[in-house]
Amino acid sequence: MPRGRGKKEDQPVPLPPDEDEETSTAVALPEDDFLASLREELTHTQQATVARAEEDPSRRASLNRRLLQDLWEVHNIFEDISVHLTLEPSQTLFATFTEFPLKWAFKETFDFGAVQVMELKDRAPSWLGSALKTWYYPDAKGRSHLRMIFEWCEGETYHKYSGWMRVIRQAVLYDEPLEEAS
Repeated sequence: MPRGRGKKEDQPVPLPPDEDEETSTAVALPEDDFLASLREELTHTQQATVARAEEDPSRRASLNRRLLQDLWEVHNIFEDISVHLTLEPSQTLFATFTEFPLKWAFKETFDFGAVQVMELKDRAPSWLGSALKTWYYPDAKGRSHLRMIFEWCEGETYHKYSGWMRVIRQAVLYDEPLEEAS
């Protein structure tokens, strides 16, 4: 015999009330801190996205175009005296050459605004190379900045437990907000 509390055949099943504005059964929930924090984060993210959309992409593209042109000219000057440097992004990505390396033109299909990092590095076989690095970074307020540094290796030191380590130094050459960069 099945266990239970007994049969409920005689009791009618209640029907749910019709939904309308007067007999609404929706219960107002108390304000939750988690939901409030999610709303606040969503609002902050939306404002940051709108601020980034206001950033002029043509400004970054024109700066990158000029920087890549200058870095390529510096690269060619050093190549003339047999100092071999590497340019990132590679010159084959952004330039079309009619006579390598002096006669060239920018590729129209290359997206200069998408370039975040540009480097001119020494390709010396030793570890004692140097580099000129340029990149964009956001500050605490979310504004884009352009920074250029010169990085060089001062040599190596031996540490008892970790072995040989290079001593790298950096000098900040340029650091300005994108709107003020020239």
